Amino acid sequence: FFSNKGSHAAMACNGFIETPIEVAVAGSYGMELVASGSPAAGVYPLVEVVLDDRTIGRVQLTSGGWRSYFVEVALPAGKHNLRLVFVNDLNVGGEDRNVMLDKVTFYGEQPAD
Repeated sequence: FFSNKGSHAAMACNGFIETPIEVAVAGSYGMELVASGSPAAGVYPLVEVVLDDRTIGRVQLTSGGWRSYFVEVALPAGKHNLRLVFVNDLNVGGEDRNVMLDKVTFYGEQPAD
């Protein structure tokens, strides 16, 4: 189940959201993901960052409230598909692990050698 709640996207089962991006200069970028999640069995959601079908980062949520999570990613120049994948859905003992994604921001490009 996927829902676009206006200001954020909610995923109640394993799945992904995807968008095209264009990178002007290849390099190492900081990526900020603003997200919230609910735990199940004491574990919060895990989101993989996938570029053109290749995992380039992972974000382990640690809070039920909205917060920023940071990961460094290497991005080649050109047009790409960016996918955020919810990979560890679980519903057990009355707990339901879900993830809500608000926004992704890239910053601080460091040119590739």
